[in-house]
Amino acid sequence: MTAIERRVIAKFIKADKLLNDQATFDKALDLLNDILEENPDFGRAHNHIGWIYKNKLSDFKMAEEHYKLAIQLAPDYIHGYRNYAILLSDQGRYNELKDILNKSMELPGINRGSVHNEYGIMYEMLEEYDKAIDAYEMAIKYYTNNQDIDVAVKNIERCERKKEMFNLNY
Repeated sequence: MTAIERRVIAKFIKADKLLNDQATFDKALDLLNDILEENPDFGRAHNHIGWIYKNKLSDFKMAEEHYKLAIQLAPDYIHGYRNYAILLSDQGRYNELKDILNKSMELPGINRGSVHNEYGIMYEMLEEYDKAIDAYEMAIKYYTNNQDIDVAVKNIERCERKKEMFNLNY
């Protein structure tokens, strides 16, 4: 690893820590922009900048641009896919969301439970409750945390309830 790469990674780690504190996210953004000035192809920095634009500044267009760059420049960095998927889900862009979720399932180290949960949310929003239930059940298969399992069970119960409420039989 070169000295430049070490310096960029050290800045990135510092910026990542700063994002955890509401009072310092502007400092994190400055560090991330410094990283991109030094190394414009550092995809992880684009992901974090996208997160700031979405969650702190509500600038969804800029967030999307940075998430796309993160995926393009760091195709094995799972957080870029996850964050972009959440943005697409929040905007109801389900066709694009499905593509990103499918791509993310191919990544080594991806939390398959979380991806299936995102499929569940997508299908639930599309009022395809049986598909949502199937996705939440798949999420449970991959979860190793009781809290995540409990949430998935509640998601399934909610979908069953919606089916009953709206008298939907698929």
